[in-house]
Amino acid sequence: MISTENSLKKLKQLFSKRRIVDLDRLFKTLNTNSRATVFRRLKQSGYYSSYSHAGKFYTLINIPQFDADGLWNYDGIGFSKRGNLKETVLSLINESAAGQLQNHLENRLGIKVHNTLLDLVNSNQVRREVVDKFYLYLNRNSNRASKQISKYKKLQTGAVSPFKTLSDWIVIEVLAETIKGSYLKIEVSEICSRLRDRHIEVSSAQVLEIFKRYNIKKNQEPHP
Repeated sequence: MISTENSLKKLKQLFSKRRIVDLDRLFKTLNTNSRATVFRRLKQSGYYSSYSHAGKFYTLINIPQFDADGLWNYDGIGFSKRGNLKETVLSLINESAAGQLQNHLENRLGIKVHNTLLDLVNSNQVRREVVDKFYLYLNRNSNRASKQISKYKKLQTGAVSPFKTLSDWIVIEVLAETIKGSYLKIEVSEICSRLRDRHIEVSSAQVLEIFKRYNIKKNQEPHP
């Protein structure tokens, strides 16, 4: 077994070449088959494990460039400042001004979260309410949850700047549905309905705001 000092040097060298690694690579680098030894050295260096891919990828604490939500994605592998998937989902729900929908979380994290949400609800760590036919996941505190529901409803009716609340992926989905119907008259209600069938919740006000931003005329004549 190599010394602690050499182990830490080897880890530093490894991560200078590879931003993320799996356990097998760490075993080879540290010349050990002991998980305890590997994680002891990682802890000494400071590290994150991925929230995706069953947490089997690792990176050193100074490598990720986290976004405003505390998330970092590298080659399709997700890392979070909060830790594992459950801790990350819980944080995103609690810190959201308007609660979270399952499909929004899945698109944001790039991973299925159904079972995670169910665990959080069953363990009373979050609340779940049906709002506009969708489950809205909320802070466990009733006062905070009420404020989240109120904000969510305002956003859905367009009372608060609808375009600013939309993620890029939702804008893309709206534009894609618009293009699909470009040989027909564009109906806002039809676009909302088609997206809702795919569990993407977008209000008419938000669709109209996107049309305005991209200079799309609703109910335009069919293309020749």
